[in-house]
Amino acid sequence: MIMKGEVKQLLRLLQNTQRMAVINGKPMPQVQSCIITCGPTEANTVSIVRDGITSVSAMICDIEWKGETGDTALIVPDIAKLISALKTHSGVVTLNQTKDRLKILSAGKQTTLAANKEALAFPHTTLTVSEWRDKSQDMYDKVQYDGYTMKDGTIREYFLRVTVPEALLKDAIQSANINGQKVARYGFTMSNGNLGLTVGKDLYGEVHTTLATDQDSAPFDMMCEGGFENLNLGSTLELKFLDFREEGAGIHLVIEGPYGCLYQRCV
Repeated sequence: MIMKGEVKQLLRLLQNTQRMAVINGKPMPQVQSCIITCGPTEANTVSIVRDGITSVSAMICDIEWKGETGDTALIVPDIAKLISALKTHSGVVTLNQTKDRLKILSAGKQTTLAANKEALAFPHTTLTVSEWRDKSQDMYDKVQYDGYTMKDGTIREYFLRVTVPEALLKDAIQSANINGQKVARYGFTMSNGNLGLTVGKDLYGEVHTTLATDQDSAPFDMMCEGGFENLNLGSTLELKFLDFREEGAGIHLVIEGPYGCLYQRCV
């Protein structure tokens, strides 16, 4: 696979895929490796987070050109290493995947990284990067525009869809990073038609932000994790909620924007 794209576009794709989140008090990537699949004008990744259950995402970015070779994808065994390498380049770069190497080329500069498709997706799994990507795609295929595909093939429709500015969602989360707090969990609540987000602990500073008003929805509470504040999906996001309370699985959330889509279970 050979493709050309702007560094800033590729960095956004990789950082969205990686999705740094606070885990046990420390910032950690939710996804460590990925495969970049390219079409004529777009590149995309599909990734389940490290626990293999709670979240899956599909991220996209624009590219300028894709060459036709025997390879069909770019292998990224370590997203952090590729991000670091890309930051030493600027403008438009060419990514060239060979059997076990990924080369980054820009004007007067070339960086080579090991990129074997047999590399493990995470240190704790026996699945390769390719196998993890296939597992991720199977999970993501259940996320539809109108809802979620159940085991019997029926669609569980979203019971609430709300459009919010991405800046508002990020500010709602980051506003509780005070007095040494590192926000890891977010509580979405619906009360009296108002959708709100609560973060932080009252001992250090609990912050509740109203995201939307006058919504036609019954009350609900949903607690989740996921590094949402580190996403860059576009200036406007659609929050779509699924109700699995009858199955004992609580409320699930889909966040969708121009640069990708994220499916998140509650905790």
